[in-house]
Amino acid sequence: MRKHAPTRPARALALAISAALAAGSLATGCGVPLQDRATYIPPDQVPYDLGATTAPPTTAPDAATHLATLYFVLDDELVAVQRPVSTPPVARTAVELLLQPLSDAEASLGLRRALSDPTLVDTVSSSGTSAQVELTDDFLLLPAREQLLALGQLVLTLTGLDEVARVRFTLDREPLSVPTASGSVADGAVARDDYLPLLA
Repeated sequence: MRKHAPTRPARALALAISAALAAGSLATGCGVPLQDRATYIPPDQVPYDLGATTAPPTTAPDAATHLATLYFVLDDELVAVQRPVSTPPVARTAVELLLQPLSDAEASLGLRRALSDPTLVDTVSSSGTSAQVELTDDFLLLPAREQLLALGQLVLTLTGLDEVARVRFTLDREPLSVPTASGSVADGAVARDDYLPLLA
């Protein structure tokens, strides 16, 4: 069960979802304007290194001064959402954010997580420009399409960090072959380009 191909190729469009908490004034420290509804951003205004456009924060801790870009599922594709955080996210904390429940504002937009349970991921580490994610046996119980979307969530979120260019997956501390968005199976580390077709 370690090799799964996606059930269908994902289409690549350029779409942005912006979500904000309507009640109160939230300071992000990064000059990102807050809105009370989803907003479409034309593809030609999207910086390339973001892949898909990102959403303003939906929740904010009191001392939030940084933004973490996370990827969630919308209509069987992935979109980027920004959340305010108090410290610059690193590989481990970025994945911890992915595994947290969605905020009410995010859920109201129809977002969901393919990484639906924290038990799907065991450990996350990084070295140099690579991150390593140890998955659990529970991950292999997901349907093939959900596995692909979950991998996309992890890879796009991690490679959105300045220090991470590639992600390696393991199971029982052994290298794990994983499906990519093109329908191929990668035996080693995967990169952002391998999952960009999943973006809405």
